[in-house]
Amino acid sequence: VLTSAILIKNAIGGVAIILLFFALLAPFFEILLLSLFFKFMQAICEPIADNRVIHLLSSFAKIVGMLATLLIMIFVLYFVILILVVVAQNGLVL
Repeated sequence: VLTSAILIKNAIGGVAIILLFFALLAPFFEILLLSLFFKFMQAICEPIADNRVIHLLSSFAKIVGMLATLLIMIFVLYFVILILVVVAQNGLVL
C-alpha cells in the first residue's frame, strides 16, 4: 500500500511538470513572436525612419528577448522546486 501511494504521488508530480511545460509554451511563443515582430518592423522602418526610431525598435526587441529568457529561467527554477518537493516527500513517506 505504501509503495502504491509513492507511485501515485510521483505520477501526480510528473503530470504537474508536463502541465507546467505546456502552460509555458503559449506565453513563450507569444513573447518570441513579439520579438520577431519588433525585428521585422525595424527592418521595414530602417530605410524610411529616423535613426532613433530604429534604435527604439531594436531596444524593444532586446527587452522582449530578455523577457523570454526570464520566463525560461522561472520555468527551470519552478521545475527544480517541484522535483525537490516530490523527492522530499518520498523520504517522509518511508
